Amino acid sequence: MGFLDRLGRFCARNHWLVIAIWFVVFSGAIAANFVAGGEPSNSFTLPGTQSQEASDILDEQFPDAAGSSATLVFDATGGSLTAQQTQVEAALAEAAKLDHVVSVSNPFLPAPYGTVSTTDTSIGYATLSYDESTSELGVEVADDLQEKIGTFETDDLEIEYGGDLIVNSEPIDTGLSEEVGLLAAIIVLLIALGAVAAMGIPIVSAIVGVGTGLAGIGLASNAITVPAVAPAAAIMIGLGVGIDYSLFVVARYRQALDDGLTPVDAAGKTTATSGRAVVTAGSTVIVALLGLLVFEVPAVSTIAYAIALVVVVSIVSAVTLLPAVLGLVGRHIDWGRIRFFNRPRPESGGHKWAKLVTRVPFASLAAGVIVLGLIALPMFGMQLGPSDATDAPDSATEHKAYDLITAGFGPGYNTPFLMVAELSGDQTADQTTLGTVLTTLAGTDGVAAVNPPTVVPQMFNSAGDTAVFQLIATTDDKDEKTPELIKNIRDDVLPEATSGTGVSVLVGGTSAAFVDLDERITDRLVMFIALVILISFVILGTVFRSVAIPLTAGAFNLLVIGAAYGVLVVVFQWGWGLSAIGISGETPIISYLAPVIFAVLFGLSMDYEVYAVSRIAEDHAAGEDPDAAVVDGLGSAARMVVAAASIMFFVFAAFVINDNVVLKMFGLGLAVAILLDVFIARMVLLPSVLHLLGRAAWWPGGRR
Repeated sequence: MGFLDRLGRFCARNHWLVIAIWFVVFSGAIAANFVAGGEPSNSFTLPGTQSQEASDILDEQFPDAAGSSATLVFDATGGSLTAQQTQVEAALAEAAKLDHVVSVSNPFLPAPYGTVSTTDTSIGYATLSYDESTSELGVEVADDLQEKIGTFETDDLEIEYGGDLIVNSEPIDTGLSEEVGLLAAIIVLLIALGAVAAMGIPIVSAIVGVGTGLAGIGLASNAITVPAVAPAAAIMIGLGVGIDYSLFVVARYRQALDDGLTPVDAAGKTTATSGRAVVTAGSTVIVALLGLLVFEVPAVSTIAYAIALVVVVSIVSAVTLLPAVLGLVGRHIDWGRIRFFNRPRPESGGHKWAKLVTRVPFASLAAGVIVLGLIALPMFGMQLGPSDATDAPDSATEHKAYDLITAGFGPGYNTPFLMVAELSGDQTADQTTLGTVLTTLAGTDGVAAVNPPTVVPQMFNSAGDTAVFQLIATTDDKDEKTPELIKNIRDDVLPEATSGTGVSVLVGGTSAAFVDLDERITDRLVMFIALVILISFVILGTVFRSVAIPLTAGAFNLLVIGAAYGVLVVVFQWGWGLSAIGISGETPIISYLAPVIFAVLFGLSMDYEVYAVSRIAEDHAAGEDPDAAVVDGLGSAARMVVAAASIMFFVFAAFVINDNVVLKMFGLGLAVAILLDVFIARMVLLPSVLHLLGRAAWWPGGRR
């Protein structure tokens, strides 16, 4: 009798004690988070990069510019903005009175300081600088700005709001996605398990796991910066794996009862079999997530921690809380049976399918690989980049502000480069060098303008040894020419202009930060993939005592992930079906999301691999020959694997309806991948390969 068997029996036998402990943990975590939990943040750091160095210098040398900023965009719908100057200046005077505002730029100043469009004189903008970061100010300050300044709108003057404060302060609301995902999960569970009681247990277990994990994330945000997307991603993954893990356990428990075991013995056997599969599958998810740490990007690492925490809680819940609840429910697990979903099946569809695939293994294998390969082809054109205000709904004020600035000034004015010059100390020489730098940059292809800063109230710091200015590109962040411009400026233009002067100029800002992020991801991607595959190989090889199974599982996973990337490219970069998911224009794959998707998918794909192979391995260990074990094992597992995948698909797909583009991209990629993984990788490729390998699939372990 193994440890998990004993653990399952103990929890089932002492169910009230275990449930009470979980109640205390769950309610205590929720209460602690309510009282002392922190708030997520959209602040982004990238240690060891030029953009981060520029940001750090700005914070140190220009403290007035260290906080958040907002942009007020004015549109004189009836004519020239100058005709509305009195109204605009009154609005700016009111903005200057708001809490935390330290400076407000004046769009009506003469060139080059003014920000009224010369091509469309109806449009102008002003920049507000705040004394604290967006996360510290919160959505209340953004709402207050729009409420106070909104009173200055007239029939002839429209005001829209952009900038970091507006774009990044709004919390991510996942309520509707959660409700839709849970409703779909309930329906699938009723169909798969055919009883109300059996359906309810996975839902309760998942809610307990997600709630406890989220509370832990909230408490952790007091010590580390948690990106706003991290709790939302944790909810998405937590609901999916929590329900799936519980489904596997409940289904196996019912089978054990049908085999004549007592509830306590059934709970022990279930924990030793399905529970073991859950621990193995969950461990691969966690390992894949922690592999993200190799990128040394704090936001990515924290997302990994957040999701991993929820997965850990879900695993512990599946092998402790679930056996306790099953021990409490006992044989009443079938309460509320729905007769239609419990019709006798002489031979399951899973068995028929497994027989069909193994009858033509070469054709099945070739067809599966070709389909996944074709879907993956667009992946080779994948472009990494940032999200911007155009990814928000067309009706959002930040989207309107972005479009107005683009129309009046050009796309680059929405995200100017932050240029930070560290001077040599020779004032005369520095002025000459800086003039040369400004002139050279202004004449560089792809540069629209080199302007005085609008966020920083002065160009030089008080000591006179640091200068800051803005560079405006002719293209926006999503255009491939923008990163090319940044690299050209860094590698060629600036070194040539400052050679031998003692002056150093850094390129920072949002655009540069994403270029640095893309380079970091590209440089370490191979190491990340190799590390994840290696550790997963060790885990699966140890569990199944096989070399072939982890190797083929890794290959299947890479095919599925490639296909998921291919779908994301087709939808988000090519624009196929974008309007159907609420996005108005093409957008690159968000840089930091690409490796997160890989890690999550690689881990989740192992869930179904582990569950299906565990059933096949049990039949093989019981004495069946390899071919019969594949048919019987997959036949027994197929219904639950398909049900679990359906739940995961609906939970992930429900997040596509969210307004946040990150969650749309994340949800769509995961939802598509789960379908491809189960219906092609596990239902076609897996039985084909195991049939072709025969006994070699279990080398060197053999029968256990």
